[in-house]
Amino acid sequence: MKVCIVCEGSYPYVSGGVAGWVHMMCAENPDVEFTIWSVATTKEDMHTYKYELPANVSDVHTIYIGEAFRQQKTRRVK
Repeated sequence: MKVCIVCEGSYPYVSGGVAGWVHMMCAENPDVEFTIWSVATTKEDMHTYKYELPANVSDVHTIYIGEAFRQQKTRRVK
């Protein structure tokens, strides 16, 4: 079985709380393959993992929301 988990501002970049719960769930279900989509702020804020990923976590994809906002072109509202 494959499971995708979307984590907002947590796993694997923050320790404790929801991230701790996600890590425990992945580690205690070795027969399940996990893919993690992590929604983070910026690469500067969240650049290193706080957890050693279990072998059954096949992918971690990170979306940096802060960078997406910086890349948007804005215009002044009149």
